[in-house]
Amino acid sequence: MKKIIDFLKNILLAIVYPSRLLDLFRVKNLDENSNKILGNDNIVKVVALMIAVVIIVATRYTPTTTRTHREVIPDIPLETNIDEDYTYFGSPIPQHVNVILSGDRAEILLLLATSEVSAYIDLTDLEPGQHDNVPISINGVNNEQITVTVDPSIVSGIEIDRIATRILPIEEVSRTNFPDLGIRYNYEEIITDPSEITVSGPQRILDEIDALRIPFDASNIAIEPGISFTDGLVIAHDSQLGEIRGVEFDPPTVQVRVEIYENLRTINIEINEELLNPPRGYEIIVTADIDEIQVWGDFSEMDSVLESPSFSLADLDDEGQITLQIELPAGVYTEIDETVVTVIEVEVTVEVEELPPPERRRNETDENETDDTSLWLNEKDEKRKIT
Repeated sequence: MKKIIDFLKNILLAIVYPSRLLDLFRVKNLDENSNKILGNDNIVKVVALMIAVVIIVATRYTPTTTRTHREVIPDIPLETNIDEDYTYFGSPIPQHVNVILSGDRAEILLLLATSEVSAYIDLTDLEPGQHDNVPISINGVNNEQITVTVDPSIVSGIEIDRIATRILPIEEVSRTNFPDLGIRYNYEEIITDPSEITVSGPQRILDEIDALRIPFDASNIAIEPGISFTDGLVIAHDSQLGEIRGVEFDPPTVQVRVEIYENLRTINIEINEELLNPPRGYEIIVTADIDEIQVWGDFSEMDSVLESPSFSLADLDDEGQITLQIELPAGVYTEIDETVVTVIEVEVTVEVEELPPPERRRNETDENETDDTSLWLNEKDEKRKIT
C-alpha cells in the first residue's frame, strides 16, 4: 500500500517538477538529445500538462456504465375506489397487479424496506356509463430515481351505474337429477322458503331481470312418502339474455321443500255370489278377509269395484271357505306383505243358516204389526183427549 501511495505522489510532483520524471522511472545515462529534452523543464511541463488534460477529459466525458436493477413485486392487491351509492360492472377489474421497480439496486432495496407499495384504481367522480383507459395508480413509491411500471396499467370497458334494490318473487324452480318416481309416487308442488328475494346491483342490470329461478339438485330426495329438503342457488334470468350476472341476492340460497306421496286409489272388492243357491229353508252369509285394497298405476280403464270370480257351495272346503284369486287390470299394482303383486287372494267364508219355520215367522210378523197398530191407536186416543 505504501508503494502505491508513493507512486501517486511522484506522479503529481512530476507535473510540477518535470525533472522528477527521471527519478520516478530511474532513468540514467541518457544520450545527449534525450537529456536535452528531459532536462528541459519547459518541455516536460508541456508534456505533463497535455497528459493531465487528456486524463481529465477522459475521466469527465467518458459515460459511466452503471447497471440498472429491476425488481418485480408480484400479486399486489388492487383496491377499487368508488362512490358509496354507485357500483361498477362490465369488464372485470383485476384483483391483483404486478409492480415493476427499475433503478439503483440500493435505492430499490431501501424503498422496499421502508415503504409499503400498494395499488388502486379510482372510479370516484365518474359519471354513469362506460369508461375506457382508466389508469391503475401506485402508492408508496416517492423516490424520483426509481421508475415504476404497473402490469396491467389501465382497465377499459368499466360500466358505472347507481346501486338499486328490489324485492322479486321466485317464479320458477327447476330440477336436476330428480329421481324417477315411477307410477306409484308423485310429488306436491315444490315450495321455496323464502318465496321472495332481495336483489341489489346496478339499476340497468336489475331492469333486465324478468324472473328469479331456483335450480336445485334433487338427487338426495328419498323415493318414499315424506318431505325432503334441499338447498337451491338463486339465479336472475332474462328470456333473451339468459342468466344475468353482476347482482347480489339476499339470501343467496333458499330452502326447497318437496313432498312425495303415494299415488294410490282405494278399490272395493265385491264377492260374486251368483252361483250360491242355498237349499230351501236356509240362507247364506258370505264374509271376506278383505273388502277393499289400495292400488296404483293406470286407472284409466279401471272401475272403482273389483268383482271376484263366481263359485258354488260345492267349491267350499270342510270349513266352508275358499280362496279366490282376483287379477288386477293391466298396469295396476298393489302391495301385499311388502311385495308388489298384480293378483290378490281373497279368503271367503260362507256360513249356511237354517231359516225359522214359516208359522214362527208369521207370528213374529203379526206381533210386529199388532204393536204398530196399538201405537197408532194410542196416538189417536191422545189426540182425541186433547180435542
